[in-house]
Amino acid sequence: MSEPTKPAKPVKEDPIAPTKIRKNPTPRYSPNIVPLLDVLFLLLLFFVLAGKFRQDEGMIPGSLPPPPNGPPSVSAPPVILEVRGDGRNATSALYSFFGESDSMVEPEAVFRQLKLRFDSIGGSNPADEGIVVIKYYGARWQFIVDAYNQAARAGYRKISFQQG
Repeated sequence: MSEPTKPAKPVKEDPIAPTKIRKNPTPRYSPNIVPLLDVLFLLLLFFVLAGKFRQDEGMIPGSLPPPPNGPPSVSAPPVILEVRGDGRNATSALYSFFGESDSMVEPEAVFRQLKLRFDSIGGSNPADEGIVVIKYYGARWQFIVDAYNQAARAGYRKISFQQG
């Protein structure tokens, strides 16, 4: 018959596996990086504050034109044209010259007045005389453009705008 089987020997497990055993472990040292960063940022701050990032101002060579012969010409003050909304609706505007009480509604009337003023100035070069168009609240930009067109048509070349 068969022999009785012997119980198998229990296998002893090694509590420390051979792969986990280290022989003469070397200690790992790493430098503390916080003081290094502090010094780095202090140096960066120093160079940013102490450095020059713009060029020094220089001189540009130039010369003034020679003085004109004779007495200097005195130009007349500019003509001031005020443009206001008529207050009733946005389809028309009131044009008036500074210091005058009468108002005009039609751009053609503005042209006639500007032409009379331009012709009365005369002088050496009436195109050097200026006009200032002042836009007051309620005036649409179309009326400002109309005033500009009439001033240019009357002969004015120096036309400027201002908000009133």
